[in-house]
Order: sequence, then structure tokens, then C-alpha cells
Amino acid sequence: MINVVLVCTQGMSTNIMRGKIEEAAKKKNIDMSVIAVGLDEYSNYLNDTHIVVLGPQVKYASKSVRNDIDKVNKEIKMIVMNIQDYGLMRGDRVLDNILSTLEIQ
Repeated sequence: MINVVLVCTQGMSTNIMRGKIEEAAKKKNIDMSVIAVGLDEYSNYLNDTHIVVLGPQVKYASKSVRNDIDKVNKEIKMIVMNIQDYGLMRGDRVLDNILSTLEIQ
């Protein structure tokens, strides 16, 4: 199972994207768990996480998020969601980016 943490300001807007990513993963028969959380709580979910995906609205925090991730496990990947994919809720494109970053075919 691939464990993904989506992070935005409060976890509300990424909750819609969470559903889109899970839908796209299901179509590809990919076993994936996706949670959407706010910037103030992501650090509680890093154990067993494979990748952290930041919403474009919290891109400014990427350096501090990366530092927090590295304190837990430097193997956890991190990406910032493409603003167009986010705005158009293209979960399939975000999923492809996640899989590419994790080097999964």
C-alpha cells in the first residue's frame, strides 16, 4: 500500500483532491491510502508515509515541511501539486506525478 499525505492550509480543499486521487488509483488497481490534512497537523501523519503532497497554496512552507519530514525519515518523498492540476481537480495527473516521484510504473 502506498501512503500519501496531502497538505493544504486546513485540509478542506485537498479533501476533494483526495477523492479524485483515490478514484484514479482505483481505476489503475493501485492500493493507496490518501489523507488530507492541514499544514498544522501533517507532522502527526508522517510515520509509514511514502510521499507528502503539498497543495500549491502552501508551497511557501515546502522548506520547513521538508525539514520536518527529514527528522522522521529522509526516504519520504515530497512534491508540490501543479497549480493547474489542483485548480481543475485532475486527480489522475496528480496520481501520475506521485507514481513517477516514487518511481512506480
